Amino acid sequence: MNTIFKEIDTSIKNNSAIFDNINQILHNEGYDMTIRYEIMKDVLYNHIIGKELDSEYIRSNKKTILINISSIINKSYLPKYELLQRFFMYYGNKYIQKTLDQYYTPISIGQFICSTILNNKKIIDPTCGTGDLVITYNGKISLWDISEEVLELTRINYEIHNKNNKIRNIDSLLDITYKSGKYNYVILNPPFGTKTIMNNHDILKQYILGKNKTKQELGLLFIERSLNLLKDKGILFTIIPSGYLGNINKNYVEFRKYIINNFRILSIIRLPNNTFSRSGTGVSTCILVIQKVNIQDNYEIYIDDIKNIGYDLNKKNTPIKYKKDNIGNYILDEMNKPIMDNDLHESLNRFRKFAYDNNINELLQIDNTIEYEKINRDDLLNDDNVIIDIGRYLSSYKNIIQSLQDNPIRIRDICIYNPDLSYTRDKSILYTYLDITEVNTPMYNGKRLYGYELPQRAKYLVKRNDIIVSRLKGKISFTIIVDDNINLVVSNGFCVLRVIDKENIPIIFGNLFSSKFKIQHNSLATGSIMESISDNDIMNIMIDISIDKEKYKNVINSLIIIHNELYEKN
Repeated sequence: MNTIFKEIDTSIKNNSAIFDNINQILHNEGYDMTIRYEIMKDVLYNHIIGKELDSEYIRSNKKTILINISSIINKSYLPKYELLQRFFMYYGNKYIQKTLDQYYTPISIGQFICSTILNNKKIIDPTCGTGDLVITYNGKISLWDISEEVLELTRINYEIHNKNNKIRNIDSLLDITYKSGKYNYVILNPPFGTKTIMNNHDILKQYILGKNKTKQELGLLFIERSLNLLKDKGILFTIIPSGYLGNINKNYVEFRKYIINNFRILSIIRLPNNTFSRSGTGVSTCILVIQKVNIQDNYEIYIDDIKNIGYDLNKKNTPIKYKKDNIGNYILDEMNKPIMDNDLHESLNRFRKFAYDNNINELLQIDNTIEYEKINRDDLLNDDNVIIDIGRYLSSYKNIIQSLQDNPIRIRDICIYNPDLSYTRDKSILYTYLDITEVNTPMYNGKRLYGYELPQRAKYLVKRNDIIVSRLKGKISFTIIVDDNINLVVSNGFCVLRVIDKENIPIIFGNLFSSKFKIQHNSLATGSIMESISDNDIMNIMIDISIDKEKYKNVINSLIIIHNELYEKN
């Protein structure tokens, strides 16, 4: 490897330990945590912001501390805001000597949002946490949070960034009339999940999404409250769990109808899985952009599927992910620095082009020839549940549907819909049980369990020639039942396909190997955690009946032989 790439690779690997190394230097000098924080803050001011504070620690230790620490920082390749956030995450709780669970929003997401809106306007984050989501904005920022302890960290965070903003200890949901209609933008990452609920009747009755309910998710109430805070034509950017857009839970369907019937949806941007893994949650998320204007006519909605946000989300501490060429070398900018692998940069230009084409004057615009994906409002109204999860609207899905239109056959056309799979569990009978871990596509094994040992999810009794397909998004497990075991049960994590005509079994089985099936399956999956596809959507997947039937007949026959040989050995 070229020397420059070796040096870059070494520096990048050291990024995750940068503040451990700096902290060790300060520890060796004998400074306690409070002084370490002050020294580091001053060093960063000098290094990044160009402002050196009047610090006796820095003056008395310039030659030793400033040089050593600056050397570590210079070699890190960390962007300004990323460096500051990592410093804050490292020292914040230690500085106030309290441990507070916080969900730090990746800087690249906040930068994307703040780069789409006009500067010097009034914006608010009404459930701000540490305020990372809006910290890159240049304008009047208001930050509210119900926790005064958290706001201790927020004040420190904004002091580090040298930003002067209104930070207030407020329960945003308490009074829906307070500050309503005052802001140009609301930027929101609300607490969400079925366990984060409001059951205070006096608060619920103020909200359309809370009236006549004994409880409601905080995330949904915060979105309604945020829309209330906006001026006319103001814009809400909210990070939400993907389940809000696709699950057919009554509250979520009501939420989607409330949005589409009263406001204008500008954009739905799907974020990568594990976007918030640094904060300990694997919830699948999207950015939903809504404008406070009621348009009942048809209009365009910008959609995008983001694969990379600049971080390796499958590694501990989510280190920055940099672009590489096809032989593994880092791609460098004009300053010989590695470039973050961040699709949001390209999405920003596409979104600005969309704003230009649709005359959205409240967003920054750009006039260029870039193409982007979009859907129409009317497309979302074709389903009673108003599914607005974008998987089924992206070109990757629509192109496959288009390619199969000449002979549009769906799984439901050659399989029994909702076959009778029920059984009465007998505690004394020995069953063979299959869950997803027992299927090594396209083969299966199975656990031998007595009826009393079967888990509750052992729901379906299957028989020979049944094909089972996992519902979970991602790597799809599937197999065909090739033995005559009359007591073979499978998990409710599978959809069971029972082919009407045995001659069509190779067609269904063969399609499961295809990319066309996998893309449709994953595009139709919905949810926030463990995204999955419904039986109805699986039955609606289009198939290619021109596949090589003889090939997959041979595959099935081979599976029968292998399975029988293994069964005889066991």
